[in-house]
Amino acid sequence: MTYQISDSTQASLDSYIVAGMNRWTGADAAMADFTFTRGANTAVWEFGNDNINLVNIDSDFCAHTGYCGMGILGFSGTFTTGSGASYRAAESDIILNGEEFSWGDGTGGTEYTEAVIAHEAGHSAGLSH
Repeated sequence: MTYQISDSTQASLDSYIVAGMNRWTGADAAMADFTFTRGANTAVWEFGNDNINLVNIDSDFCAHTGYCGMGILGFSGTFTTGSGASYRAAESDIILNGEEFSWGDGTGGTEYTEAVIAHEAGHSAGLSH
């Protein structure tokens, strides 16, 4: 499964994004194998069933979602096809709130990007809280 990291997301966060997603690839939680690219065609805000698995830290999160001042770090969504035995995930997007939160390694006032990405990837896999 290939995820495109939005060009609007700081490249310095790529390693945390990859590490967070890869928490789901080990022997104890083998959800999928992931590859990552930087998407030249990914916009600042893009959430939809468009055949692009997207990870984006959106600097205009509040304006795009209307979820300001609520403490929302981000969200994920999975678009599916089929039903019954043929039900499957077709695409997944993960969007983090880059307007109200600073992202990094969880120190110095930054959010722990790796952990939040791993959390949202779990939702993409169909897990609830």
